[in-house]
Amino acid sequence: MALVEHSTREGSRVLVVRTGMNPRSFAQSRLSKITTVPGHLVDSTGQVDSWQFEGTFCDDTGSREEIVLFGTDYQGTPLIDLVQGTDKKLAWSAMHRCISLLEKVLQSGNQDLVLNAVRTGPAGILMGDNGGLLVFPAEACIACIETQPGTFPVDNRHRWIHPDADTLPPERSLSFLAGVMAYRIIAGQMPFAHTGEDAPLSQQIAETIRKHRYMELSRTVWEVRNSAAQCVDGLINTSLSNSTATLLAFGNDFDAICDPERAGQVPTAEFTDIRDWEIKRFNTAIKKAVFMKKYRVLYSGALVACCALLAFLAIWRFDSAAKPTTEGLDSSEVVLRYYTAISQLDQVTPRAFSKRRVKPDYDDFTASLYVSAKMRQTYERDAGIITPAQLYAGQWNKDKMVYGMTQLSVRAVSRGEKTAQYEVSFYLWLPFSPSPEDAPLDPFNAPIQLSLYLYRDIVNLEYARNRWIISAIEHAERTTIEENGQKVLDLVNNPEGKTKKWAPSNEEIENAQQFEMIVH
Repeated sequence: MALVEHSTREGSRVLVVRTGMNPRSFAQSRLSKITTVPGHLVDSTGQVDSWQFEGTFCDDTGSREEIVLFGTDYQGTPLIDLVQGTDKKLAWSAMHRCISLLEKVLQSGNQDLVLNAVRTGPAGILMGDNGGLLVFPAEACIACIETQPGTFPVDNRHRWIHPDADTLPPERSLSFLAGVMAYRIIAGQMPFAHTGEDAPLSQQIAETIRKHRYMELSRTVWEVRNSAAQCVDGLINTSLSNSTATLLAFGNDFDAICDPERAGQVPTAEFTDIRDWEIKRFNTAIKKAVFMKKYRVLYSGALVACCALLAFLAIWRFDSAAKPTTEGLDSSEVVLRYYTAISQLDQVTPRAFSKRRVKPDYDDFTASLYVSAKMRQTYERDAGIITPAQLYAGQWNKDKMVYGMTQLSVRAVSRGEKTAQYEVSFYLWLPFSPSPEDAPLDPFNAPIQLSLYLYRDIVNLEYARNRWIISAIEHAERTTIEENGQKVLDLVNNPEGKTKKWAPSNEEIENAQQFEMIVH
């Protein structure tokens, strides 16, 4: 469905913009009151003139009546059609001409025109056959886009513009728009995707843009020059200060951004490995972000009360005589109790047994999981978490999360009077699946959230003030066993599942019937 079309009105050629509204809806909308605000014509030299809608008429040629806005005809093609076209040379030339002209306008001090362009995106810009362009009136054009059905507003506006375009400096919003269009032309896909969470698509896209969650172009497209890819990556990241000047410096020929030594060549194995790793890393980051957000906002109405409860418990624990201490413990006991506490989501013992700067890479995840489990336990009397042993004992269902360690091993590397070092290995079971086989996220048919890893740490301890304390943890190994939740369940339910090296002991499985995860 086209937003902008060339048509005929009373024998004259006119330019029309579809509103997506029938006569009654249009009469009741604010759009009927803002059509008098003019748009802008920019000629090939950067000179600006006004363009305005002249009126409306009812189009009844389709399956339903629709009000369309019309104005003086302007021969050209919507920029969005060019950028999304298969002819990359034509698309790049059009994008380069558009950004060059808007930069000239911006340098002349006409920020309002540029602001209109960066708020509507390429769907609201018509590239003229005469070398100029037409920027439609922003408010009217945005209203027409947003009233279209389905995903039209997301595909034709929200994926292209920065969600804070109203408040960002116009030059930064213009850089972002240029970067997104360049990325789409080069990669053949949009840089920002929805997260799959239970929220409107526009909100999901806005969050990924603000969080700068996108696949780096330099690690995605083989043929592009590294300098060009880095330039585009910098433009769509508004935390950086890149301007469009660097992009425009490559010129209006698409071949200028391509690496001639790579053109027509098969990507190297090294590049393919990096690209595959980048795709996996990107999907994992999105999955983790959605998981964190989901359980942080769970039971949001009880957040204040829960925080007060946690604060009270924290004060009580630290002021209590029962506060955990390593005094009287051997260095190996300190290490064993530290990791046992982590496997039980104990947030107090690990901090009491280690120096403040010690923070393993799974610390943030376990802290977030602890908060969500504590909330659920407080208001449902069930933390919603089972151990791997309980999983093997058949206590799993889709309302439960699996978390814990199996086959925890502590081996002494060196032990002295003042220092000690241990190698710790364990299998870590986490309640999320960063890389399921069905990569596209489907909130209505979510895959099982469960993955299994082999971790190996090198733990250093120091003896001071009559006790051992963990002074550093080095990450020696992080090996993925399985990241697909259904496959993990298949491994567990396999007849030989209990004999696998990551399986809990028979004693742990037998005792699992009486165990209940209680978050303290």
